[in-house]
Amino acid sequence: MEDILKKAEDVEIIVNNKAFSVKFIGKGKSSELYFEPVAGTTVEESIIEERCKVQFLLEDKIYSFEGKCYFLPSTKKFVITEPINLSIDKRAVIRIDIEDPLKCKVIDKGWIGENVMEGEIVDISIAGAKIRVVDGKLEKGKKYRIETTFKTRIKHYPFWSSFIVRNISEAKGTVFYGVLFVDMDVENKKNLNKYIEYITSSEKKMDLDEINVEDLLKGFDEKG
Repeated sequence: MEDILKKAEDVEIIVNNKAFSVKFIGKGKSSELYFEPVAGTTVEESIIEERCKVQFLLEDKIYSFEGKCYFLPSTKKFVITEPINLSIDKRAVIRIDIEDPLKCKVIDKGWIGENVMEGEIVDISIAGAKIRVVDGKLEKGKKYRIETTFKTRIKHYPFWSSFIVRNISEAKGTVFYGVLFVDMDVENKKNLNKYIEYITSSEKKMDLDEINVEDLLKGFDEKG
């Protein structure tokens, strides 16, 4: 486990319906594992012996395991004990281009209030996205918030998450920001997964369990 975690990327601890971006810092004398929050990730409350899931990327695969989580704000460290059930999700973690860039709002919470910027998401993955900002600039390593709505043929899914700017690039005079999602709650993570499943489906088929049969039958002429 220790050797795997040393190579891991985009590590998250999911506990109490919140996901915290962390990095592995070492193993204790027993089986306990130590992590610390990455820059921009805040943990405001103590966590004592809560069941948790640790998820991370390695060689384009998603790994996860379960354990008991402890966190004290004074120590600024997560301790995971009794790690069990290491599993691998073989889905490739790749950036998915969005044919029509998705409109979004990027929010910078400053000391004197919020600065709301208009932006577009041009590609996305379960871990982050590439975005551009229409009327502002972002700083590398700084934490912001993104808000958008994922639209499918059947349903719209609201989405928001904090993010950290990991890299900045430029192409044809346009500045793009590679961002890592952090502090995402379980409901937003579900909506993100649903949207990615939708846009990666070869035919973008409708999920039958989301279809309202009564709506489909409205206006239907039984006589043909």
